[in-house]
Amino acid sequence: MRIQTFLAVVALSTLSVASVACTGDTSDEPAAGGDPTTADGAAEEVKAAVIDESSNGKTVSVTLGRSFTIALSDNASTGYVWSVKSVDKTIGAPKESNIPGDVHRPGAPGLKKFTWSTKSPLNLVGKHVIVLQHARAFGSSPVSLFTVTVDIKDLAANPICGGLLGRTCGADTYCDYPAAASCGAGDQTGKCEAKPQFCPAVIIPVCGCDGKTYNNSCEANRSGASAHTAGACAH
Repeated sequence: MRIQTFLAVVALSTLSVASVACTGDTSDEPAAGGDPTTADGAAEEVKAAVIDESSNGKTVSVTLGRSFTIALSDNASTGYVWSVKSVDKTIGAPKESNIPGDVHRPGAPGLKKFTWSTKSPLNLVGKHVIVLQHARAFGSSPVSLFTVTVDIKDLAANPICGGLLGRTCGADTYCDYPAAASCGAGDQTGKCEAKPQFCPAVIIPVCGCDGKTYNNSCEANRSGASAHTAGACAH
């Protein structure tokens, strides 16, 4: 009986963490240390874009009203640091921060973070090109460049999906149905939400509205499906 009670507590704790990670915070700033490559942040803002080296040369979608962060490996001890080379003036200058490397390994690289807010009196909807450079602090030619195009989308322009008209969401969003809507059965509607950029590595199976089984509800959302029921799909 004690073992069963312990397992129940662990399961509930894991479910709570997964729920926080999948839904995220609606605040403008991502959770401190929320980048998936670091272990210092427990509450990751998954619906705000956290962009890393893998997005170099690519386009990343961000929901209007949320912040987004570019986090790149950085080691100031080498004399080279990341800085902004050019950025669309409409989104302005970012807030910069540094996450140190492993204190037990001298010279271990950390992270340099650049965070932008998309809350602005200006219309930021559309694509914005950001170029960062890795160079010596005293102004030598950069040894490498990081370029990303941020596509800011306004989900409020078409928030309702499903229903009698069968309204669909954009490529970077999914139709989030409340539990009572049964994945849109009976002309029920949902709301378009941004697909999560990252999900927690926990296994709490859910059956998605697409009839597929996912490790957790966040993974279902990232694949474009609303979570329908807890547990694996019945086949």
